[in-house]
Amino acid sequence: MDDHFWMHAKFMMKPLGLKYQRIDICPNFFLLYHDEYENFIGCKTCQHAWYKPDNGGGRILIAYKKLRYFPITLRLQRLFIFLKIIEQVT
Repeated sequence: MDDHFWMHAKFMMKPLGLKYQRIDICPNFFLLYHDEYENFIGCKTCQHAWYKPDNGGGRILIAYKKLRYFPITLRLQRLFIFLKIIEQVT
């Protein structure tokens, strides 16, 4: 998806307190660069590079693919809190 979509989604979710975690992944979906793999330069299975080639002298590294992880526990807690409130009101 394009970055504009994610910027809009982030703008809408922030006031609700719904956060997500961005995790870089292998372009071939073999490896998540997270926890013990976050210092790897490339995928250990397919040997594909983690970051896009640098076209200039910039220091910003851009990952080929990104995963957005939305923790489900906070959402379920909010759901059940709202259900309890609805039961008390009715």
